[in-house]
Amino acid sequence: MQERAAAPASGSGDTRQRYREVHYEWTWDLEATPEQLWPLIADTNRFDRDTGVPRVELAGGGRELANGRIEASTRQYGVRLDYVQEPFEWEEPRWLRVRRTFSTGPLATLAVELRLDERDGGGTSVDYQVWARPRNVLGLSIPIQIGVVFARRFRKVAARFDELAVADAHTRPSGRTSRVRRAGRDRLTTRAGELVEAGSDPTLVERLVDVVAGADDVVAARMRPYELADAWGVDRGAVLDVFLRATRAGIVGFRWDVLCPLCRVAKASTPTLRDLPGTVHCDTCRVDSTANFARSVELTFRPSPAVRVVDDDEYCIGNPTATPHVVAQALVGAGERAVLRPELEPGRYRLRALGVPGGCYVRVARGGAGDGEAAMGAGGWPDVELEVGERPALAVVGDPTAERLVLFERTAWGDAAVTAAEVTARQEFRDLFADEALRPGEHVSVGSMAIVFTDLVGSTRLYRDIGDAVAFGRVLDHFEILRECIGEEGGAVVKTIGDAVMAVFPTPAPALRALRRAQARLATGSDDALRLKGGIHYGPCLAVTMNGHLDYFGTTVNFAARLEGQSGGEAIVISDAVHDDPEVAAILATSPEIVAVALTPELKGFEGGARVWRLSTL
Repeated sequence: MQERAAAPASGSGDTRQRYREVHYEWTWDLEATPEQLWPLIADTNRFDRDTGVPRVELAGGGRELANGRIEASTRQYGVRLDYVQEPFEWEEPRWLRVRRTFSTGPLATLAVELRLDERDGGGTSVDYQVWARPRNVLGLSIPIQIGVVFARRFRKVAARFDELAVADAHTRPSGRTSRVRRAGRDRLTTRAGELVEAGSDPTLVERLVDVVAGADDVVAARMRPYELADAWGVDRGAVLDVFLRATRAGIVGFRWDVLCPLCRVAKASTPTLRDLPGTVHCDTCRVDSTANFARSVELTFRPSPAVRVVDDDEYCIGNPTATPHVVAQALVGAGERAVLRPELEPGRYRLRALGVPGGCYVRVARGGAGDGEAAMGAGGWPDVELEVGERPALAVVGDPTAERLVLFERTAWGDAAVTAAEVTARQEFRDLFADEALRPGEHVSVGSMAIVFTDLVGSTRLYRDIGDAVAFGRVLDHFEILRECIGEEGGAVVKTIGDAVMAVFPTPAPALRALRRAQARLATGSDDALRLKGGIHYGPCLAVTMNGHLDYFGTTVNFAARLEGQSGGEAIVISDAVHDDPEVAAILATSPEIVAVALTPELKGFEGGARVWRLSTL
């Protein structure tokens, strides 16, 4: 790592100010690329913590001001510092800046700007600048505090971030982090051994233990199993199941985060579904939203306090990594014109602004037209969709009536979140946490789910032919086979009704595979082999607590319940929504043994002859 530092300069500034602004600039030549560095160096919460900046407290009960400004306070050397922080501005992965104006303490203003430029031959040249103006005589210590003490810390942290980025080891500690106490280490080792003895993959348990014990506090405070699975190159479902078992074993705990649908920041967190708020308010976006299992409720994990105490204090608020879907963000004055130059991938994006209805959609096409421009009116954004290239100059003309905070964001939600809809439809979760349920009377949207109903063919004759006791044992065995097949495909048995089963899956294709596998396992070839029929429908559902357990209801559930009766034997009947699913279509196209016949039966409560498909095996 090479460093170049500019001599501190005093800016001319406002002549009405008693003390002049001091400016510092450092340049570090690092080995990692800007894309590798951005997730670390743009996490100013982590950067500030590692450089010894004291933690932040929200002032005024966390009151947020216009356009994302925040009232906050901190305390250093026993002195309270109250300030208003401007919203962060940035373009991923090239630059960020922020400014604070103080009303108490030795500082009047503090501004930081960070720029990342590719170096010839590889690596990144990081330019870090600080502007500080004293508020009183105590502020004259700035040259010592920033120019000497923090300059040394900045250099050290930048070098550490470079090491982690090059090694692709973002989860490892970058600075001071909580230690696992000896008793916690012993407890962790014992519980991990019990997980392995109970059948969990030893390699995954070892990796989980490594993260719980050795990850940086920023990572450990909000562990996301799918992100870790992707980093490890292993199956996501297997990692999620290990985390769920580790929760039951007391190694980790989980919480339900309710996200704002716009900024996607957690606005409420609860340890149980029963405590889940029905609505949340986002001060930044000025919106109220209802909890939605498929879109806005995420399950995250953190070490159990009996194993490790994690420091999850905040040291800097509102940095780019808090809203990773936002590619660029800028304050645009009334009627002003700002130009964003983000680096983009093909796909759909959106320009929006706080306090302005709607947004302007932008489609990024590989090799598409280069630049674009959108103007806010007093009533909102133009009803157009721009098409730009991957390195556009995107001009934004501000609201003629007021300053606005403009956000340029990816419209697609990342798939690294373990959504409540997905995990509550997983057999491992329902087996381990059967008591996780909503408050009585509450219902929550879970988005679209695949609902399955099954039943045994000729079960009444089976009881008559082989006797009640033997037949009942066979039925119980059939339940276990269904549970295994459904669980292997990431679904869950919701309940049994006599000899019938209701199950749920996040998508249709795993439901079809699970039913076919169960049919094959039950068909032993003997005269008294059990035969299974089933029906699958896919559509929007609501979750509700019934008899103390999480259940599903709605038109989708009612329609799926009608399909199983149309099988006429051991076939599987699927709705049009399932048949047209791309993954199901691929299964049918590559399975010549499956014969699909279209039917239009009259279904009770669904008059009008909806088309369904009966799948039989040759």
